[in-house]
Amino acid sequence: MKKKTSVILVIILLGALGYIFTNQPAANAPENKLPAASVAPTTPEALALVGKWQSADDEKFTRELRADGTVTDMYEGAADATTAGNWYQITDVSQEPVEIPAVGDATFIKIQFEGVPLYFTVNSATETDLELTYLDRGGVMKFKRIP
Repeated sequence: MKKKTSVILVIILLGALGYIFTNQPAANAPENKLPAASVAPTTPEALALVGKWQSADDEKFTRELRADGTVTDMYEGAADATTAGNWYQITDVSQEPVEIPAVGDATFIKIQFEGVPLYFTVNSATETDLELTYLDRGGVMKFKRIP
Protein backbone atom coordinates (compact mmCIF):
# COMPACT_ATOMS: atom_id res chain seq x y z
CA MET A 1 0.00 0.00 0.00
CA LYS A 2 2.83 2.39 0.90
CA LYS A 3 4.53 1.67 -2.43
CA LYS A 4 1.34 2.46 -4.36
CA THR A 5 0.88 5.78 -2.49
CA SER A 6 4.53 6.71 -3.08
CA VAL A 7 4.21 6.03 -6.83
CA ILE A 8 1.06 8.16 -7.03
CA LEU A 9 2.73 11.03 -5.13
CA VAL A 10 5.80 10.88 -7.42
CA ILE A 11 3.55 10.99 -10.52
CA ILE A 12 1.65 13.99 -9.14
CA LEU A 13 4.91 15.75 -8.23
CA LEU A 14 6.40 15.13 -11.70
CA GLY A 15 3.20 16.36 -13.35
CA ALA A 16 3.22 19.54 -11.26
CA LEU A 17 6.90 20.21 -12.04
CA GLY A 18 6.29 19.60 -15.75
CA TYR A 19 3.41 22.07 -15.72
CA ILE A 20 5.47 24.72 -13.91
CA PHE A 21 8.46 24.44 -16.24
CA THR A 22 6.48 24.35 -19.49
CA ASN A 23 4.43 27.42 -18.57
CA GLN A 24 7.38 29.72 -17.82
CA PRO A 25 8.29 32.40 -20.41
CA ALA A 26 11.61 31.93 -22.17
CA ALA A 27 14.41 34.04 -20.69
CA ASN A 28 15.03 35.95 -23.91
CA ALA A 29 11.47 36.07 -25.23
CA PRO A 30 10.22 39.57 -26.05
CA GLU A 31 7.45 40.79 -23.76
CA ASN A 32 4.22 42.10 -25.26
CA LYS A 33 5.83 43.00 -28.56
CA LEU A 34 3.77 42.78 -31.69
CA PRO A 35 5.38 41.39 -34.83
CA ALA A 36 6.79 44.25 -36.87
CA ALA A 37 4.61 43.46 -39.87
CA SER A 38 1.43 44.11 -37.88
CA VAL A 39 2.52 47.56 -36.72
CA ALA A 40 4.21 48.88 -39.85
CA PRO A 41 3.20 52.49 -40.58
CA THR A 42 1.31 53.03 -43.81
CA THR A 43 -0.15 56.54 -43.76
CA PRO A 44 1.78 59.46 -45.27
CA GLU A 45 1.87 61.13 -41.83
CA ALA A 46 3.43 58.07 -40.23
CA LEU A 47 5.85 57.41 -43.08
CA ALA A 48 7.15 60.98 -42.75
CA LEU A 49 8.43 60.01 -39.28
CA VAL A 50 10.61 57.16 -40.55
CA GLY A 51 14.27 57.92 -40.01
CA LYS A 52 16.95 58.46 -37.40
CA TRP A 53 16.37 61.48 -35.17
CA GLN A 54 18.77 63.19 -32.77
CA SER A 55 17.42 65.09 -29.78
CA ALA A 56 17.80 68.86 -30.02
CA ASP A 57 18.07 69.01 -26.21
CA ASP A 58 20.55 66.17 -25.70
CA GLU A 59 22.71 65.27 -28.71
CA LYS A 60 23.61 61.91 -27.17
CA PHE A 61 19.98 60.71 -27.40
CA THR A 62 18.69 59.34 -30.71
CA ARG A 63 15.43 57.66 -31.71
CA GLU A 64 15.20 55.61 -34.88
CA LEU A 65 11.72 54.96 -36.27
CA ARG A 66 11.83 52.30 -38.99
CA ALA A 67 9.36 51.61 -41.80
CA ASP A 68 8.81 48.06 -40.50
CA GLY A 69 7.23 49.47 -37.31
CA THR A 70 10.24 48.98 -35.03
CA VAL A 71 11.87 51.71 -32.97
CA THR A 72 15.19 51.96 -31.15
CA ASP A 73 16.10 54.57 -28.55
CA MET A 74 19.84 54.95 -28.04
CA TYR A 75 22.02 57.01 -25.74
CA GLU A 76 25.63 57.51 -26.83
CA GLY A 77 28.08 56.22 -24.27
CA ALA A 78 25.53 54.00 -22.51
CA ALA A 79 24.99 50.76 -24.41
CA ASP A 80 22.73 49.48 -21.64
CA ALA A 81 20.38 52.43 -22.31
CA THR A 82 19.54 51.13 -25.81
CA THR A 83 15.90 50.08 -25.94
CA ALA A 84 14.05 48.44 -28.83
CA GLY A 85 10.31 48.22 -29.35
CA ASN A 86 7.49 48.94 -31.79
CA TRP A 87 5.70 52.07 -32.94
CA TYR A 88 2.65 52.91 -35.00
CA GLN A 89 0.21 55.67 -35.76
CA ILE A 90 -3.01 55.58 -33.80
CA THR A 91 -5.87 55.96 -36.26
CA ASP A 92 -8.71 55.18 -33.84
CA VAL A 93 -8.14 56.58 -30.33
CA SER A 94 -11.21 54.76 -29.03
CA GLN A 95 -9.34 51.46 -29.42
CA GLU A 96 -6.61 52.46 -26.94
CA PRO A 97 -6.82 51.34 -23.29
CA VAL A 98 -6.20 54.91 -22.09
CA GLU A 99 -8.06 58.13 -22.69
CA ILE A 100 -6.32 60.25 -25.31
CA PRO A 101 -7.22 63.93 -25.27
CA ALA A 102 -8.82 65.56 -28.29
CA VAL A 103 -6.17 67.61 -30.07
CA GLY A 104 -7.83 68.76 -33.28
CA ASP A 105 -6.66 66.72 -36.23
CA ALA A 106 -3.36 65.80 -34.57
CA THR A 107 -1.40 62.73 -35.58
CA PHE A 108 -0.96 60.36 -32.63
CA ILE A 109 1.73 57.70 -32.32
CA LYS A 110 2.25 54.96 -29.79
CA ILE A 111 5.70 53.65 -28.95
CA GLN A 112 5.88 50.46 -26.94
CA PHE A 113 8.99 49.29 -25.10
CA GLU A 114 8.75 45.98 -23.19
CA GLY A 115 5.00 46.26 -22.91
CA VAL A 116 5.00 49.88 -21.70
CA PRO A 117 3.06 52.17 -24.07
CA LEU A 118 4.12 55.78 -24.61
CA TYR A 119 1.70 58.12 -26.40
CA PHE A 120 2.73 61.18 -28.42
CA THR A 121 1.19 63.79 -30.67
CA VAL A 122 3.20 64.78 -33.71
CA ASN A 123 3.36 68.57 -33.59
CA SER A 124 5.42 68.84 -36.76
CA ALA A 125 7.44 66.61 -39.04
CA THR A 126 9.57 67.91 -41.90
CA GLU A 127 12.50 66.49 -43.82
CA THR A 128 14.85 67.88 -41.16
CA ASP A 129 12.86 68.39 -37.95
CA LEU A 130 10.48 66.42 -35.75
CA GLU A 131 8.56 67.67 -32.75
CA LEU A 132 6.57 65.35 -30.48
CA THR A 133 4.57 65.99 -27.31
CA TYR A 134 4.60 63.21 -24.74
CA LEU A 135 0.94 62.98 -23.69
CA ASP A 136 1.55 61.53 -20.23
CA ARG A 137 3.59 64.49 -19.00
CA GLY A 138 3.14 67.10 -21.70
CA GLY A 139 6.85 67.37 -22.42
CA VAL A 140 7.88 68.49 -25.90
CA MET A 141 10.66 66.56 -27.61
CA LYS A 142 12.47 68.18 -30.56
CA PHE A 143 14.64 66.23 -32.97
CA LYS A 144 16.85 66.80 -36.01
CA ARG A 145 17.07 64.15 -38.72
CA ILE A 146 20.52 62.54 -39.00
CA PRO A 147 21.93 60.12 -41.59
